[in-house]
Amino acid sequence: MSADFVIAKRYAKALMLLSSTEEEHKNRLEILQSVEACFSSSNFFSLIDNPLFDKDKQEQLIDTVFNSISKKDEELKKFVNLLIKERRLSLLPKILRVFEKLLDEKLNICRVRLTVIDEKKVSSKIEELLADIQKQTGKNLKVTTHQDPSILGGAVIELEDTRIDLSVKRELNKIILHASR
Repeated sequence: MSADFVIAKRYAKALMLLSSTEEEHKNRLEILQSVEACFSSSNFFSLIDNPLFDKDKQEQLIDTVFNSISKKDEELKKFVNLLIKERRLSLLPKILRVFEKLLDEKLNICRVRLTVIDEKKVSSKIEELLADIQKQTGKNLKVTTHQDPSILGGAVIELEDTRIDLSVKRELNKIILHASR
């Protein structure tokens, strides 16, 4: 486990403690994702992370970013200013990922990545399998569907540390492997 991850986890846990309701957690996650999107510009990040850039101007810049986001959250703004003050703003993406995981645990959510050939044509068998996974895990599934024509059909389901490959491509590769023996 990297030192950055340990530090990011501490900040994420502190951020969890700032919120008392599920709605506050979700709002803060949404705001942080917007802030991260603003910071994703390399020029913006270089400017804000530059030690020669005056702290007051950094805070003004953060105020501008937060004012451009529709939801106001003074505690979250202070949190981001603390990251700047401690020169930890570069950890924001990691903090956000850990915060998201902690929030998922708290809300009993399991994120699933579903890869299919066509997002509009998810078979009933795949939907049944997802329902079985939800039943077995006892968690609410949050499914993100991705399109990948290279799988040739079927689906690939990824959740936590498990990958279920039901793709035609995999089956063809198995046939080719067995035929070559």
